[in-house]
Amino acid sequence: MLMLSSMKAAVSLLMLSAKGTLSLLLSAKVAVLLLVLSS
Repeated sequence: MLMLSSMKAAVSLLMLSAKGTLSLLLSAKVAVLLLVLSS
């Protein structure tokens, strides 16, 4: 039972970090686009 809950926690942490990296990549892309457009 303990193993299952820890697995769930690990999976949710992985999902959160994946979402974080995705949003970071997206914001970086947007920043680059803005820089290119403004120059």
